[in-house]
Amino acid sequence: MVFLIAASVGILAFCFYVDIQGRIASVALATLTSLHYLFFYAICPKIAGVIVPDMVVPRTMRPSTIALILAGQILFLAGWYLAQGRNRSGRTIVWSPDVSGAEHLAGWGALLGSLSFNLVPVLNRMPSISQMQQPLLLAGLSILVWAALHRRMGRWEGAAFVLCILFKVGAQLEAGFISPIIMEMMVITAILLFTRRWRILSGIAVVTVLLMLSYVPIKFVSNQVRHADTFSAATDITQYHFGLARSIELVVRRSAHGLLLEKVTELTPETVPYWNGSTLANLLWNNVPRLLWPNKPEERLGNRFGHVYGLLNDGDQGTSWNVPWLVEFYMNFGYGGALICMAAAGLVIGGLTRLLDGDHLTVRRIALISATTLPLFHPDSNVSLLAGNLLWVIVLLLVVFVVADRLWAVAVRLKSSSA
Repeated sequence: MVFLIAASVGILAFCFYVDIQGRIASVALATLTSLHYLFFYAICPKIAGVIVPDMVVPRTMRPSTIALILAGQILFLAGWYLAQGRNRSGRTIVWSPDVSGAEHLAGWGALLGSLSFNLVPVLNRMPSISQMQQPLLLAGLSILVWAALHRRMGRWEGAAFVLCILFKVGAQLEAGFISPIIMEMMVITAILLFTRRWRILSGIAVVTVLLMLSYVPIKFVSNQVRHADTFSAATDITQYHFGLARSIELVVRRSAHGLLLEKVTELTPETVPYWNGSTLANLLWNNVPRLLWPNKPEERLGNRFGHVYGLLNDGDQGTSWNVPWLVEFYMNFGYGGALICMAAAGLVIGGLTRLLDGDHLTVRRIALISATTLPLFHPDSNVSLLAGNLLWVIVLLLVVFVVADRLWAVAVRLKSSSA
């Protein structure tokens, strides 16, 4: 595993060097992707194999699994870079701090739209609509952070922005959600890398690490507030068990994707037959809103996967075990098929980012990418669950921009006529 860590660090260094040149893409998706593989497939498996007392997955990885991890991420990144085009040196990158009034309005509209899910809880129970909460937040966050970094936000507006973010983060912590906050941090990180704000970036990194190390107390307090009996991997936590070692143990236990891949490769296809692409079938209908198809099949792969591979107790019908992309590709198609799928995923995500990027970068393009393709750097759940609603997210954000443009135009006309 030491070799895997060293190789993953080398890949991360290469991607970081390329991304900070600012000529490939507007977002550092390659850097974030390589960071994901370093943490989830190399560092966490190494730590978990040493400190976690009871494991439902192997403690080590065979050379074939390590080779699959390295080849998989390299092919994904190769597909990503290939999709950006061979000659991007002449593209126009907008470094201008200008954020139009309409873009400002769209940013606030998206942010407040996301907050409405907390203020009007019934929205969370509406089919399809509830899936828009996080994309709206990421889009609004990217626009307003860009405006704040370039001093296009007044004092009172800045204070209101901070209060809104604190309210949203507080609601997520109360619910025991850490992953969405980490994703929001990564969107900010991508913007900071693009604008070279190294001091702020180091602060974001510290906050992110502290959040991850606070997994146990956050989950426990959330349980107490919500009067919940159990929660994910921390069911045995008591109010006296807040040690740092325990937090690290639970974080690496649930984040050791490399060891999960090792278990799947051990059992498939000898004990568990290949799934032959069946888990990807949901991509065909996931973009059909449940509003239009009330009886659309629900995504239940996580629980079924956990039972098939012996990760869950027989009577547990509620827990969903995350199925990362590399794991999903292997259990469907084996080694060769997994590598082909990883390269194809890099090409598709890179192509979509290139399309949204265009040749003239604007803040609204950054918002679109932040809400759609950038979150895919963290392929922590199966493909159809993460990518199944991208079309409607793009449509929704385009509608937000059109409405903001028209409202701003009306406001300008009214201001001109009253002057």
